[in-house]
Amino acid sequence: MREEVNLFDLSQYAGHRPVGELVHAAMRRAILENVLPPGRRLVIKELAARMGVSLTPVREAIHKLELEGLVRNEPYKGSVVTEAPSLEEMEEFYRLRGALEGLVAHIAARRGTAQELSYLKEAMEEMGVTAETGNIDRFMDLQGAFWDRYIGLVRTKRLFQLISGIRDYLERAKPVSLLKPGRMDMAMKEIRAVVDAIEAGEPERAEHLAREHCRLAFEAYRSVMEHRLAGGPEGGTP
Repeated sequence: MREEVNLFDLSQYAGHRPVGELVHAAMRRAILENVLPPGRRLVIKELAARMGVSLTPVREAIHKLELEGLVRNEPYKGSVVTEAPSLEEMEEFYRLRGALEGLVAHIAARRGTAQELSYLKEAMEEMGVTAETGNIDRFMDLQGAFWDRYIGLVRTKRLFQLISGIRDYLERAKPVSLLKPGRMDMAMKEIRAVVDAIEAGEPERAEHLAREHCRLAFEAYRSVMEHRLAGGPEGGTP
């Protein structure tokens, strides 16, 4: 999509992170920005040479991308980039996510402890600081940690497993939705509103806000994808 930007230059992927994480971030972004398009066979030696790393972190990154649904293993071809899901499929999964995370908010508002909420707010504030920098990769890492704590508020293993499965499927959408101008800031406002409602002990409002957060996340994803299909500017209009 933007070949003039070298997405395989690992120096642009924040900080002092392990090489495996940097390789994963680079390959994920290359897939999401269509530099590695659907159907593209991933040749480990070629990718390792392109990023200046050994074969091991590339293998590990491909395995993670398979778990995220961005890559699949095909007989006689090896690892290839998967097709992007349709907007209809993504909307269905966002609705399921909203229903389940709304249930978490409802339950947490009734029985979340002060210690659990303090732990959750600590993760939320770290996300907020990162949102101000515009670092999407770091924001997504922190967002994942936040949602693990959030879902953990209900202490229900089955619900955690259900939501985790949907979140894995939506990994492809998350960085896309965050490309919409201002989305990270808006996402933080929505998340803070959910946490405030939980802390206030208002289960119905907390559930509504959690569902609304998921709906708005999908709308951001839809906006970016429709502009891509129309050949418009990345992320659409602010």
